[in-house]
Amino acid sequence: MQKFDGLLLDFDGTLVNSLDSLFNIYMNFLSSYNISGTHEEFNHFNGFKLTTIIKSLQATYNIPGSIDNLISHYYSKIENIYIDTPPMDGAEELIKYAYSNNILIGIVSSANRSCISRWVNRYFPNYVSIIVGGDDVSKGKPNPMPYLTAASKLSLEPINCLCVEDSVIGIQSAINSGSNVILLDKNDSILINYSYVKKVKNLKEIIKLL
Repeated sequence: MQKFDGLLLDFDGTLVNSLDSLFNIYMNFLSSYNISGTHEEFNHFNGFKLTTIIKSLQATYNIPGSIDNLISHYYSKIENIYIDTPPMDGAEELIKYAYSNNILIGIVSSANRSCISRWVNRYFPNYVSIIVGGDDVSKGKPNPMPYLTAASKLSLEPINCLCVEDSVIGIQSAINSGSNVILLDKNDSILINYSYVKKVKNLKEIIKLL
């Protein structure tokens, strides 16, 4: 079994239990423009950069205003939700196991670095070596740039990293980077076209794979 030098974790829905809060924000944002969103639509956007989401919503629903102002409006609703949002089940065990076994830990997300940093400083100070946020890269998932950037910052080859994702585009990003990847699928409800990608329902299951 391959041993890994790096553990690269997605943030929303993988490391932090934030998807319910983000769905409420999504619906609230759309309702402020008299638009009714859906859970299916929200799930479709899971993993994309906020800029991509806003551009798509504006094109679909003809939302007035500049992209920058709409992003600021949306971000103002997001920035304070994380600090009191707990880690996913098994996150503490996984991170502490990796850290104690000299496996470098990184977070690779479409969320802004500042939001991630505040959360990490509360729940896992000193454990995480690097953060790659959506505002750190010009191309987001499913492009491989986020994971390539993370591996480079850790001075590791992508093949020596294990990535953990909860979205199809996140899986694609990790695979395209040449990294290994695990899908966190709590409800066994995510359909992927990669038969070789292992699924787990709890982060603790990953410990035996490191």
